[in-house]
Amino acid sequence: MKLLVLLLVFCSGHAFSQTWISKTIGGNWGFTVSPVKQFVIDPYRNSMWFVLDGTASVIESDGSYRIFEKVELESAFTGENLFFVFTPNHIYYKVDLVGLKSFDGYFPVDLYSNSDIGHMVTDSDTVFFDPSGSSSIYKYHESGTINTYFSGGNYFQRKNGITYIDAGLIAYADAPWPSPLAILQNDPDYLLAPFTEFKFSRFTDNLYIAQETGISYAYKEDVLGNLTPSNTTNMPSPDVRMLEFDMNDNLWAGFADANGDLFALAMLDGTNWTNIYDATNSPIDFSEFRGFQFDTLNNIWVAEMHKLHTIENQNSPQWLS
Repeated sequence: MKLLVLLLVFCSGHAFSQTWISKTIGGNWGFTVSPVKQFVIDPYRNSMWFVLDGTASVIESDGSYRIFEKVELESAFTGENLFFVFTPNHIYYKVDLVGLKSFDGYFPVDLYSNSDIGHMVTDSDTVFFDPSGSSSIYKYHESGTINTYFSGGNYFQRKNGITYIDAGLIAYADAPWPSPLAILQNDPDYLLAPFTEFKFSRFTDNLYIAQETGISYAYKEDVLGNLTPSNTTNMPSPDVRMLEFDMNDNLWAGFADANGDLFALAMLDGTNWTNIYDATNSPIDFSEFRGFQFDTLNNIWVAEMHKLHTIENQNSPQWLS
């Protein structure tokens, strides 16, 4: 395991309305890890994770930088599709040809062996995942018990006992397997357009769905409404490709242009889209974009293939200075 000191590079040569700070995070194999597979912030330990094929790195809350080689993650091949999730007490990850592992103290422990695990989420102290060869979603409780729970889908989300699955269409699953399903598309308030992802609000149990014509939002089987250019102002584009919620539970979205390419991030304030960041007022290179997250101090972090950006403010971590 390597420990590196962060080297920060201040943006210059651009007339940005706010002070952005950028750091080089990729480009030198074996020294830095580009977040090709995943960029995520642990909401319990406030650490940032960057995941590549078979390797991963983390920026701790104190600014120290750790890189985990294949041997440390017990991964042996390229393309392992590593993926990390977190609970208040534990760190978990999956790896192809191996299965589910815990990573507490940065030491891998086998929890469930399977050749492939697809999507994986956490709800309180439980990990939900879909193993290959199974049509069901499994749940792993931190006590060590594993049970079959819901009939599976390609993608799913769960919070406070509420589960939605991607069964070709987004469906609310209101009972353990085999689960009766309520298809959200059947609600007249649901936008009839392809979706890219769906995600729960940070403070509520409402589900938000990113779609090519806007955002639909629901609670259990009821679609509560939608967000489009016709009922909000300054929406950068109707084509929404990704969703995030900051620590104040404000909805943020990533927007695509007419060609389907991501070009802007923005926050919804009531019915008005604000804090719109694009190539004109930020250093973000959307052609290299890999995701954006909010830390526990509500700082925004934007990851590219080889750069990490944030906006300097009074809540910025001390190691940025």
